[in-house]
Amino acid sequence: MNTQLQTTGTVHHSNILGGPSDAAAVVTGQFPEWLVGDVVRTAPAVYARGGWAAQHWFDALGMFYSFSIQGPTRASFKQRINGGDYNRAALAGHAPYASFGTPNQRGAVRRIFEPIPVSTDNANVNIVSMGKELVAMTETSRQLAVSFGSLETRGHVAYDDDLPAGTAMTAHPLFDVDRNLVVNVGTIAGPTPQVVFYGHRPDERRRRIFGRVRLARLPYIHAFGLSPGKAVLIANPFDVSPRDLLWSNRFVDHYRWRPEQGTTLHVVDRWSGEVQAFTTDSMFVFHVINTYDEARATIIDVLAYPDARVLTGEMRTSAMSERLPDLRPIPTRLRLSHDDGRVTVVRLASDGFEFPSISYRRHAGRPYRFAWGAANEPVGRGARSRIVKTDVSTGEQTHFEDPGYVFGEPLYVAPRDASREDEGVLLSVGTDPATSRTKLVALRADRLDLAAEATVEVPVPLGYHGTFVRSAGGET
Repeated sequence: MNTQLQTTGTVHHSNILGGPSDAAAVVTGQFPEWLVGDVVRTAPAVYARGGWAAQHWFDALGMFYSFSIQGPTRASFKQRINGGDYNRAALAGHAPYASFGTPNQRGAVRRIFEPIPVSTDNANVNIVSMGKELVAMTETSRQLAVSFGSLETRGHVAYDDDLPAGTAMTAHPLFDVDRNLVVNVGTIAGPTPQVVFYGHRPDERRRRIFGRVRLARLPYIHAFGLSPGKAVLIANPFDVSPRDLLWSNRFVDHYRWRPEQGTTLHVVDRWSGEVQAFTTDSMFVFHVINTYDEARATIIDVLAYPDARVLTGEMRTSAMSERLPDLRPIPTRLRLSHDDGRVTVVRLASDGFEFPSISYRRHAGRPYRFAWGAANEPVGRGARSRIVKTDVSTGEQTHFEDPGYVFGEPLYVAPRDASREDEGVLLSVGTDPATSRTKLVALRADRLDLAAEATVEVPVPLGYHGTFVRSAGGET
């Protein structure tokens, strides 16, 4: 049975079920002396098995993989299949769990007594270092604990707090470096649906709520904004009534694009919990570049699509078998004035990109200058892929391209003593569909030229997010 998409979808080809699980990497050039650690990532990898088949990119069975940089000229590769409940069931040919765009396989009796199916734990969107474990996540209430080094699935992450068991969490927790907090958004469905902001220390699993936004309909939430004083909920005009999720077969069917209502941004004061709502033109946002405070305003820089078609149409596997989704949303600044409630919208640069990265530890929640991302676009039945550096103060952009390779999210990593915002390197994984070869590139972040690359003869599918973990411990 085929496990990957065809034609253009060879970008999504994987041999995760057949191996190899481990491989030596051939290094060309030299990694910086200070860059020792693991690039750990997730990816949707298996699209069909027996009587089960993913109908949306979000639902393909996830894998974890890593490139371990052991020195300037030494690196190795490892890949493991996600070991959660959803994956085990789907690999056996069926999947009774709720997923985003693929029908769940439940009998009529079970549907009556379980009107809302158990949510998926197919944590294929992100993996982060959180205390003494790696936490893999998707956009549900179920996260997976993953072992450092081996990448084996250890079980579900258990939170010890008062939030309802079904609270869905985004796959984009943000780290408040100054306060040593993990901050995230939880969605609580029910008769009075609400979205909550919470925080906890990286080494604990007790979530403490600091803000609530009550809504009649639940918007699709993928990421949010965070500054030292504010948290920003982006209510995309793509939303659902909680009652429509009862007896749901797949969640995406119940969301509606309603551009007439515009995009609402709910700004929560992190100290008082007070909420101020702002409305602007309709747009669809997956990712936030950065958020920071001014004296009387909140600035949130986002990557904006004109509508939700990339999610509802282009990411369906039926469409992806023909072409790669166009992943080039426009970098856009939204200035939210706390005095008069107005939103000023400014385009930051001409070329769009996805999967943004900044000098996070020094500039998250603060004014910044540089952002990096991956710009992937369909070209016929193939694709063009570039890593993009954007100066958000001038709009100037620089590009890196390696013909044949399709690159994912670039991770910015800097030496501990870095003095410049772009002094570090960008780490991005690219796959050449024609050769089933994959490589990790390290680009000098200031000028986007190649410092080193580590290549393996293993096809790794295009995925979403990951992290760099220094060998001495701790996320960069």
